[in-house]
Amino acid sequence: MLDLHHIPNAKDAVRLIKKFDINTGVSIALPLTVHRNIRSVRFTEVKSARGLLASEILYLRSCTPIPSTVLLKVIELNKTKYPESFKKRFDE
Repeated sequence: MLDLHHIPNAKDAVRLIKKFDINTGVSIALPLTVHRNIRSVRFTEVKSARGLLASEILYLRSCTPIPSTVLLKVIELNKTKYPESFKKRFDE
């Protein structure tokens, strides 16, 4: 059985990503057992969409068997879907 996991997590994404919609946000299908083992981590100290995505990817790399190739695809999908939020800024 599979379950969808939003990357970055929906609660923080709503706060930092312009036009984020939980129904269309970037997510991956994970086995239910893997998804249940992912702690509900909040990145409230993060102040940008780029920082949020980076924090979430690092967290997932450390605690899940998600291949790096999949995580790289997730990064590219977020940049494509929300280009305004993932522009590189000089103040980061």
